[in-house]
Amino acid sequence: MIQNGCYRLEQIYSRKRLAFGTITLPSLPEDYLLLLIADWSELARQFLQQLDRELIRHSPKSKGHFIGVTEIQPERMEKSGIPCPHLHFVYPAHAGDWNWWVTADRLRQIWHSILSARLAQWIPADQLPEINCRAACNCQRLKKSAANEMGKYLSKGSCIKKIKESGYIDFLPSAWWHCGRILAKAIKKHIIPCPVNLLTAIRQGIDLVGRGLAEYFYPVERDGKVFGWSGKLTDLGNKFFRNSS
Repeated sequence: MIQNGCYRLEQIYSRKRLAFGTITLPSLPEDYLLLLIADWSELARQFLQQLDRELIRHSPKSKGHFIGVTEIQPERMEKSGIPCPHLHFVYPAHAGDWNWWVTADRLRQIWHSILSARLAQWIPADQLPEINCRAACNCQRLKKSAANEMGKYLSKGSCIKKIKESGYIDFLPSAWWHCGRILAKAIKKHIIPCPVNLLTAIRQGIDLVGRGLAEYFYPVERDGKVFGWSGKLTDLGNKFFRNSS
């Protein structure tokens, strides 16, 4: 879903009109951080919803055109022992003139508002900590393939074992990726059943790349187990597998 969503966004807007953003949690006392981490998936959903609304004001056609993936920050966890997540997201940023529809400062305001509102549900107003989102939110022009950038974050799972050992396993996000509803529908329309002869080729270990049938093709693994494959067929591969199935 992540890679397909990125490909679709690049098809619609071109890479030059897309931006790559990141939000994370600012420095806060541990108790407050854990409150936010426990509710991370909902916080991320609210942020992307607000971002979507901001974009619609400038470009109604961009409604639901965003995709994001959560990653646990390994360096921060190494230092603090706390599994702090951050969200990477790709979205249409401007009409082609680099006059940003939503500035970085506006994104920080949105994120600050969401975090403040959430803490205010649990903490008395006179005890609320100062929240500085200056370094907790960033956006920049997309310089490389969105699919490659986002895919590498989704594949990271090196922190999971450490999180289990640290006792914070219950604080892991309930959702690791987010996708605008309209973009998700567009992706699903292009999903087709895998041709039987392609499954046969995979099982037989045929070198699809070497034979010019795929641009890239590799197994998706975790803990030594394969639970899927990721790849992109060439024009030749598309014709061969679809016509002969």
